[in-house]
Amino acid sequence: MKKVNYIAAGISALTIAGLLLPTGQVFAADINKTSVAEVNIQGGPITLDQVPDLNFGTIEIDKLIAGEVSQPLVDNTVPVGPVKTAADPKDGNATGDLSVTDNRGTNVGWELTAQLGDMKNAGGKALAGSMILKGTDIKTDNVSLNAINPGAALPELVIGGAAVSVWKANAATGTDDGQGQGKNTAVIKNAGGTTLKLKQNLTPTAGQYQAAITWTLADAPK
Repeated sequence: MKKVNYIAAGISALTIAGLLLPTGQVFAADINKTSVAEVNIQGGPITLDQVPDLNFGTIEIDKLIAGEVSQPLVDNTVPVGPVKTAADPKDGNATGDLSVTDNRGTNVGWELTAQLGDMKNAGGKALAGSMILKGTDIKTDNVSLNAINPGAALPELVIGGAAVSVWKANAATGTDDGQGQGKNTAVIKNAGGTTLKLKQNLTPTAGQYQAAITWTLADAPK
């Protein structure tokens, strides 16, 4: 009867099996890994960039004595006078441009108000009335424009009265991206609807009258 060398056979079988196994076996954990890419967006300031000067030209004294006068805007060139002095020329431009830039990246909105001061001459004589502020060519980087803007029907600015909201940008919500981010511009020029309304004055004094317009930018809407 033929004897079988089981030990030798076992060693041969293990050797053959070893040759059949892959030498560099790869598992799933070794072929899929994750890394991270990062960028930081740096916010900037919110600024009131430009505000316009407003020149309503000349009104004949007999018209003011006869009754209320509505005088349309003539241009944006205002000379030195009782308010705009050589030493303090103020901030108004002669192009009619009004602009606000919001680069904060917070999307919390903002509000621009305007207040019309006393309309006086160098001797302190005053005129009463109000101003209709109307802008055109409204442009915004943001797709949404608030209903309160220079192109809309705004409340009149009373001479010597309270501030009026002339442009508003709402804050972002859970369903809305907000308003006013980026550049926001308007033009306030002649033929745009801006008008000075002076009340009847039975004892007017001839001369040059000026009133300061105080523009205030708040970093959040009210």
